[in-house]
Amino acid sequence: MSPDRPDPLATQRRAGRPSVYDLQNNPAFVLLTTLPHKAAAPFVAEYYQRSRTPFVFAHYALSAAVLIAWILSALSGGLSAESFIITAGLAVAGSIVLVPLHEAIHGLAYRLLGARDVRFALSLRKLYAYAIA
Repeated sequence: MSPDRPDPLATQRRAGRPSVYDLQNNPAFVLLTTLPHKAAAPFVAEYYQRSRTPFVFAHYALSAAVLIAWILSALSGGLSAESFIITAGLAVAGSIVLVPLHEAIHGLAYRLLGARDVRFALSLRKLYAYAIA
């Protein structure tokens, strides 16, 4: 950085956060790969389909536990099949509204922390939404 041009990330560095330049030019780190914005969803999908780590198994186990608990609470509460289907539909509709709102909050946080390039993606067919900076 030249002395006549101020460093736009100097404030972050002073606050204890390294800049992108600091991370890219630190001999303690080695860049293994880069991931274009459009490749994030396929990367995550492939990781979850091929990976057999304890974290992936825990995610699947917790998701199954929540689904089973939801069904058991409906059965123990005497919920009719019709009411259960309506509740399930409302849960799906609520997720379709809340997940993009949640990701918009992520995007706002990225912008507030200084990210200049914030992008969003949403796919109802593949059931994902994300904000990335």
